Amino acid sequence: MKHHIDNYDSQFPIWVIIELFTMGELSFFFSDMLKADKKKIAKDLFGTTDRNVSSWLLCLTNLRNYCAHYTRLYFTKFGTIPATPIGFPYTLQDRAFDYLLVLKFLYPDYELWNNSFLIQLKSLIEEYSGVINMDHIGFPENWESLLKYSSRLELKTRK
Repeated sequence: MKHHIDNYDSQFPIWVIIELFTMGELSFFFSDMLKADKKKIAKDLFGTTDRNVSSWLLCLTNLRNYCAHYTRLYFTKFGTIPATPIGFPYTLQDRAFDYLLVLKFLYPDYELWNNSFLIQLKSLIEEYSGVINMDHIGFPENWESLLKYSSRLELKTRK
């Protein structure tokens, strides 16, 4: 920020401004973009549709707000159902597990997701396996295979 204020008369490129956005602002910004731009970003960065990305950003805004305000996730139905990508072998609902899938869909580093986030999540689940019921947070039997990335362009785009 200071660099652009000092050197560019407070003119900021979009990549600097987006760094300052809240999740809600990012969601609104994406929704307000030109359709062609949204489609290109969705396809090129996430291998999916702009409709999916808009839906997912809204859901992540909700998740962020729940977490930031210490709202419980156990037994919670978020009220917003994320869009399910075409051909994905599971239909998303409005539970904590489904919002983790949304995080997976938008996560930029697939190796880091599999080799760090997923491993830490599994460890946490094992640690508390005696006191949590996976159904109460929406985890299906095959949760691990659904959360693991098998390829970068796992999601299909709508023609």
